[in-house]
Amino acid sequence: MTEQTTKAKVTTIKMGAIEFPGLRWEQDGEVKYGVAVSQLAEVNLVRQNQASRDLKSLLGKGFPFDKVASELNSRKVNTIDTESMAGLLVELAINGNGAAQTMLRALAGLSLTQLFADSFGDKFEKAERQAWLEQRMTGKQQRREFTDAVQDYLKRHPELSDSYRQWVYNHCSDQLNALVFGLRSKQMKAQFEVSSNALVRDCLTADELDTVKAIEKIAMRMIDADIEPKKAMMDAWNGAFSPRYDRIRLLNAE
Repeated sequence: MTEQTTKAKVTTIKMGAIEFPGLRWEQDGEVKYGVAVSQLAEVNLVRQNQASRDLKSLLGKGFPFDKVASELNSRKVNTIDTESMAGLLVELAINGNGAAQTMLRALAGLSLTQLFADSFGDKFEKAERQAWLEQRMTGKQQRREFTDAVQDYLKRHPELSDSYRQWVYNHCSDQLNALVFGLRSKQMKAQFEVSSNALVRDCLTADELDTVKAIEKIAMRMIDADIEPKKAMMDAWNGAFSPRYDRIRLLNAE
């Protein structure tokens, strides 16, 4: 039987542009680090008010949550440690969660950079690590803001079906790619010969990515005004511009 010997201490975990409360506690004489399950919804990894259910569907119904009280909450709440969180990010990324894919890529890159720096005897201090993360995650920030807008829309509409909630992000991304490039996400990945788990936007040029971000920004404002996300994406496209890219044309012509 495990025993939590102290209340968890709380600090802010900074991951580039993302910040969330992290926990440190002792269990059976071992120091553990982790995050309350409810906080995972704040960074778009799981659904608000469905966090524990979503985690169990990915990690198994019998997954043993840590029950941790903290300086912020005297009541013990479901918590996962950093090792379990790493596994969760992998599972979410495989299932197409954009926030998880962004975090996983950045963290994997950071770990490798740190390993190489250590091997060469180069300094790679805290400030440098955070700057490295922020630089690589800033390009993904627009996407997180768009998903935040969709998440807020879902919160405002509890009547929406579970099926809609599960697929709305993928549908919006697929619709955007079809509008801008004339190709569905799956087709674009095939054209660029990238893995099914890769993000389509990682294949785009700077100009193409700027166009995608511009449409998302317009759609995000519409969603905040309570327009249904897929309709907002279409309206944003119709109200902006409809370029087609030579690189896509050339690939199709080959």
